[in-house]
Amino acid sequence: MGGKVLEEKVLQKLEYDQVINILAEKCTSRLGKELALGLKPITVRAEIEIRQRETSVAKEILRLYPEFSLGGLRDLRSCLNKAKKGGVLEPNEFLKITATLSVLRQVKRFFSEKNYPLLEKYVADLPLLAVLEKQIKKQITKEGLVSDRATQELFRLRCRLKNLKGKVREKLDSLIHSPQMVKFLQEPLITIRNQRFVLPVKQEYRSEVAGIVHDQSASGATLFIEPLAVVELNNELDLCEVQERAEVTRILRSLSELVTKDEQDLRRILYSLAKLDLILAKAKLSTLWDCGEPCFNERGYLKIVQGRHPLLSGKVVPITIELGAVFDALIITGPNTGGKTVTLKTVGLFVLMAQTGLHLPAETGTELAVFKNVYADIG
Repeated sequence: MGGKVLEEKVLQKLEYDQVINILAEKCTSRLGKELALGLKPITVRAEIEIRQRETSVAKEILRLYPEFSLGGLRDLRSCLNKAKKGGVLEPNEFLKITATLSVLRQVKRFFSEKNYPLLEKYVADLPLLAVLEKQIKKQITKEGLVSDRATQELFRLRCRLKNLKGKVREKLDSLIHSPQMVKFLQEPLITIRNQRFVLPVKQEYRSEVAGIVHDQSASGATLFIEPLAVVELNNELDLCEVQERAEVTRILRSLSELVTKDEQDLRRILYSLAKLDLILAKAKLSTLWDCGEPCFNERGYLKIVQGRHPLLSGKVVPITIELGAVFDALIITGPNTGGKTVTLKTVGLFVLMAQTGLHLPAETGTELAVFKNVYADIG
């Protein structure tokens, strides 16, 4: 890793940060974006060339297989941290995990059928965690609810809940349609207050309807009364709901414990797929800017063939420049708005981009040296 090449002041002067921001927008996942925003140029030629080749391979994949995507990748960090601390995950957090595992399975299948070892290495040794995925899909619905069939006990409790609610409604229906009760009601309907089934009774008929008052309207003209005839059924319903919530919590806790066991593997999966996401983003940027992979040397020689500054809009005048062979210093003169600053920035930015693994908007034959330091004094 180089020294001055990483100076923030130089990176900003050469507009490297703007390029990186555009790169981050090309990432599919939140973690991929974060990895992009944390990118800095490196100074080891072998590693630079690997990153450049990865970008080229990813570009070829997207060209030949445009449907290839990491679109289902989710940010699992918060739910993995929660599970690691012994917390109980919510159903939607489990869906994030299965979505990410589904992406991994698709990516591994793709690379098993296609020959791209340079990128396959990112997922080759990652486990599919099929047992965890199967358990989550069995117990959590696609809508983010705990499935009725998650356990026999939950199925039994939910059937009982449905039965009890039916009995309460049936009892109240018979009341609101009885000739004696109709005149006491503000409206012939069943409503809920404090998780209890109640009827809207006119204030002046309070003494005519035996039951428990749970609420009243803002005007005070209506009282919401739970008739004595359904109090016991509502009590049973309350108890059953408590039992059902306890069973749901038990199921979620059990699934959370499975996630805890696989937490380290899930974290590896997340970061490996995010790295792939970043490489694909580099490829998308290369295609967007019509870029190519440059060559590298360590003798201080650079040659840019028809290079175009990537941040300029409209018709960009390309530059061709060579340094480090016949001469190693260059003075550029000319009138204002003649392109002197743009030329300097293009050379500096190309070095930074290339040493980050980004392709360059230039023609074949472009070659750069690997520089330990980059200095810029512009303006």
